[in-house]
Amino acid sequence: KMLKKFDSFGNREKLQRRIFKGIPDKIRGALWLKMLKVEKQMADNVGVYTKMLELGYKNSIEVRQIDNDILRCLRDHEYYCERYSTKQQQLFNVLVSYSMYNMELGYCQGMSTIAGVLLIYLNEEEAFWALNSLMIDKKFAMHGLYILGFPKLMRFLAHHDKILTKFLPKIKKFLDKHQMDAVLYSLKWFFVIFIERLPFSLCLRVWDIFFLEGERVLNAMAYVTLKLHANK
Repeated sequence: KMLKKFDSFGNREKLQRRIFKGIPDKIRGALWLKMLKVEKQMADNVGVYTKMLELGYKNSIEVRQIDNDILRCLRDHEYYCERYSTKQQQLFNVLVSYSMYNMELGYCQGMSTIAGVLLIYLNEEEAFWALNSLMIDKKFAMHGLYILGFPKLMRFLAHHDKILTKFLPKIKKFLDKHQMDAVLYSLKWFFVIFIERLPFSLCLRVWDIFFLEGERVLNAMAYVTLKLHANK
């Protein structure tokens, strides 16, 4: 019922409680479409994905790198374990077309993992626009994680260090003593939203909440992860 009335549903607190409790896997894709505003983008940009895909096949300079990265993407998942499987081909299409649509960004390693997870629950064009939301919507603004110089990643790492210094000083002191810079252990936490750093089922729950709450979830989850393992 909430999904059918998602755009007009007034009780955000109730919606938040339900999503934190857990999205049923069968409707996860449908809810991701709503939270990432995919349907509106598709309605406003009819034919754009097909055009970008055609341009990508003809002109993208990222083709070889994308093809190499797809080979390493989510290799333990049944959709991606076979070379040139249907999902691998769809992933290639999404990334090549997006490299033309967002030419300031083009393609960066890490984007393949993000798009790969989206494709588990969405079709090819839906995954393209969902990826676009994650990159350009100010709620997520992942664009800054991947552009040259990785400016947003640097800010996230600096903020993470400040959080540890204030709230987990013993852990921060221990990490500093052993010269464990945050970039050595938290890169994939921020870069690909914890994929391959948490059990996949738990990671999907983090993604659900990330799509609901936005970028602040990443530093919060990083803090919780370290706090839970503080005495181990």
